[in-house]
Amino acid sequence: MLVANAGPFVEHRFGKAADQDWIAAFTGNVLSAVGCARALIPAMRRRGWGQIITIGTRGVATPLPNMVEYSAAKAALVNATGALARELAGTAITANVVTPGVILTPGLRTMFQERAPSAGDQRSWEELEPEVLADYAPNPVGRLGAPKTSRPPSRFSPVCWLTTSREQRCG
Repeated sequence: MLVANAGPFVEHRFGKAADQDWIAAFTGNVLSAVGCARALIPAMRRRGWGQIITIGTRGVATPLPNMVEYSAAKAALVNATGALARELAGTAITANVVTPGVILTPGLRTMFQERAPSAGDQRSWEELEPEVLADYAPNPVGRLGAPKTSRPPSRFSPVCWLTTSREQRCG
């Protein structure tokens, strides 16, 4: 089983994202997953079974204006995974995209905390979090995911913090 979970992101708006930012986003989010899949598919074929899971983002359906190259790279990853699923049809190797909800990682918290003072906002994280949830990461659960709550629901599924209502079925 391959879980391609690399996904570096940096905040850039369209006019501020340099060519290197686009290259880094596509290298980290798309080419890393493609390279891993290409390396493992021959062994999966020999075994007669395999699972390839890539991690999407809500930014595919609703592109994030402050993460333009990340959103575009994840859209490319979703399309690559769909094409791979079709290519592997009938081989007992599946390729799927999982789009988890927003997980409150240290990096995400830092991103929002660093953004607030530059806008003259001196609120604590506890004061910022409801606004982040409402504007950046609305979901039916009504809270951000936490790394400690993002555990496998079963031995066959690596992600359980699924808060989006849109499902991508690739294979």
